[in-house]
Amino acid sequence: MISNTQAVQHWLKQFSKPHRNIAKSLLDSLIYIKTSTVINDLKEELAQNIGVNVVSILPIRELSPNENVYDLLNKSMPPVVQVSLEPLGSEAFISNLYTQLNRRNNQYFPLPQTNISGRRVSASISLDEMRILNVRKLILVDDLLGSGDRTKEFIERVYNHPTIKSRLSFGTLEIEILAYMATHTGQSVIEKYISNKKRISLNVLYSAPIIDELANHKEIATLCHAYAHNKEKHPLGYKGSAVRVIFSHSAPNNIPSILHRTVIKYKPKTNGITPASRWDALFPRRYIPTDFTHEIEEKIKIQPKLLKIKSILKLLEVESLSLKQLSKISGFPQYELKLILKNLNTAGWVHYRNHEYEITGIGRVEVEIGSKTKGFKIIAINPDFYYPRKR
Repeated sequence: MISNTQAVQHWLKQFSKPHRNIAKSLLDSLIYIKTSTVINDLKEELAQNIGVNVVSILPIRELSPNENVYDLLNKSMPPVVQVSLEPLGSEAFISNLYTQLNRRNNQYFPLPQTNISGRRVSASISLDEMRILNVRKLILVDDLLGSGDRTKEFIERVYNHPTIKSRLSFGTLEIEILAYMATHTGQSVIEKYISNKKRISLNVLYSAPIIDELANHKEIATLCHAYAHNKEKHPLGYKGSAVRVIFSHSAPNNIPSILHRTVIKYKPKTNGITPASRWDALFPRRYIPTDFTHEIEEKIKIQPKLLKIKSILKLLEVESLSLKQLSKISGFPQYELKLILKNLNTAGWVHYRNHEYEITGIGRVEVEIGSKTKGFKIIAINPDFYYPRKR
């Protein structure tokens, strides 16, 4: 449990004793996701374009008021991918993801080198290069679609560029918005915005966990409001998103402000609720401290592979499912499911047919035997993975 880690104790002590259990429940409700998991799942999704589309990828990011993604006059200028040197936000790891895909297959994921401030660096493709390389698909990638505001603004700036708009209208380009995770609100905002636009689609891999789903969500919301700084506009996160997920690369601004906003001259919205005159955020400026990351990854035990196999087979007993459906229902990352299912298929416990996985007769027998005994008979193929042995 996150609340038992040493890294969070100073943050917890800022609460009055009667409120610490609620604060602990907020911490324990947080879903921690490693950046490598996000990258691997997005990579699996993007790799489906190999052999189908030549692709250009852009990370969705915050734009300044008068900033354009693509230069309005110079079509040979590549778009700015990352505006800050800070290791914050999705730009950095999505750029890394793009590089990995380019190394895997540069024909379908071209990533040219360009000169920026006298240095040769990899940059996303310019409009001229998109035309020359016959790029027919532009994918805008985000880790979390929260309120939908940032994503909508970014899409607008891309969509309204004359060259992009022309190619969309002539059918020589399509745009896909690929989000690792989205809130219902954020997804609805984007779906409404693109509903009357041709050749633009939204692809969301996972639903974002929110505080409202919790049994004690009212108590947590009350706590977040009461302890927020008296000038805080978004106590439950930007536009009240109340998201409860954090990534190892950063915390989104959709989580409660008491988690990410440090206040030097602190005054809570509820007077006298705490003697603290300064509020120290657990994730200051949305940065995930190294000691927190280390402790969480050490102490939060990964669910044993054997239990994952049981869960997967139990789900497939009910109905056949695609990889994406199975991932959404089980909560297991797609890249990990793919490895498990490959071995289950080799063992003859599942079959892959019409883009769906279905349990076999042998698999059903193993589930029945496994439920009556202490578990499946398994052998290790490497220290990190176990798969069933054929009888």
